[in-house]
Amino acid sequence: MEQDYEKELNEIMGSFTCPQDFECYKQRFENICKAEETGQDLLLVCLEKNPSACPLSLNFGDKYYCECSLHIYIAKKLNK
Repeated sequence: MEQDYEKELNEIMGSFTCPQDFECYKQRFENICKAEETGQDLLLVCLEKNPSACPLSLNFGDKYYCECSLHIYIAKKLNK
């Protein structure tokens, strides 16, 4: 991962408590859950089979959205 992003990643992680203890970061985002951008800055569409199991998912209508600010940053900046 590029050094340029480390400071921003640390700032994001310091801004909220992750119920999974930032496991995705510890694994260098190799096993990050599946999601795609919505065109909105604050949400990703969750593509996992059981999105309701994620404490950072938000159900709206017939879709679940990822509210994890770390995952949103990774999707937008690092395309993961």
